This record gives sequence, C-alpha cells and structure tokens, in this order.
Amino acid sequence: MPVVPLIPVRMRRLPTVGGLAVPWITLVTPDGRVRFGVVNARRQQAAILGRLCQICGQALEARIVLAMRAVDLRRHLAPEPGQHPECAGYSVRACPMLSGRLNQYRSNPAPVDPAVGTTVGDSERGRAGQPAEPWSLVWVSGYRATTDPENGLPAVLVLPWQVLRVRPIRQQES
Repeated sequence: MPVVPLIPVRMRRLPTVGGLAVPWITLVTPDGRVRFGVVNARRQQAAILGRLCQICGQALEARIVLAMRAVDLRRHLAPEPGQHPECAGYSVRACPMLSGRLNQYRSNPAPVDPAVGTTVGDSERGRAGQPAEPWSLVWVSGYRATTDPENGLPAVLVLPWQVLRVRPIRQQES
C-alpha cells in the first residue's frame, strides 16, 4: 500500500479523501463523490485561461510545471493546466498514473454531468484501457491557452524557448 504523502501548506485548504488532497479540477459529483482522475471541464478551462494551478486553484507564479507525456512534448501541447512546483511534487507522489504505479488507463468511461460541464479525462481522450505512458514534469516560463486541434479540448501551448527543464517521472515505489 502506498504511503500517503504529506500535503503541502499551499494545498491544506483543499478537501481530502483517504488522506489525499482533492485537486481543484477533480470532478466532484452533485452528491459529493470525488472522482479522482476525472476532470471538471469548467474548472479545467478556468485554470488554463486564468493561469490557475490545477491542484490548488491559486494563481500560478513565474515557475509553472506541466505534466506531459512524450506525445505532448513533441506537439508542444499539454492537455492539463499548469501547477506550482510544490503542487506538482505532491501530484507525483499521490497520483498513481503520474507516478507509474498504474500500468493502464481506466477502461470505464467517465460520467458526463451537466451540472459541472462535460468531464474530460483519459476515457474521453481515447486512452481507455490503453497502456499507461510515462510522464515528465516540464518547467516552463510561460504558455498560451489554446484548443487542441485533434480533439477540440482546451490545452496549453508551450513554445520551445519557454521550456526550462524536462524531468522524466520515475516509477515510485509503493
């Protein structure tokens, strides 16, 4: 069983489930159920357009960290909003997909809830049941909000000179 990571000070106002902080963009159903790995589309778009951290919901600062797969890096498009460095560090320790503890994406589709907007997640992006891909944390000096031309979803465009550092995420021990 994985160790529950300590929650950074910046994130301590977030609700928790099983000792884990619930990221700001995570879908919470009207009856209060938290759907880790499923994104509230309205909050995702607000985070990208408003330069808010997807984890804590606070304004991003000069150093922005993106979680990106190799295909994202090649396209210079991140499907997920940015994060503060400490929020990204927590995400890697807490999220089984980012940490490499899961070997495939979930196969059941995420629900669509009109109360919070269409959800966006791995199932909707055509990765349902597919093998998990390795992720990297990418430090950037800025980005531009855009729409992914392949799927019409909000995305973050990072130009090559905005990339400061790419750090592959290594498999985390449980």
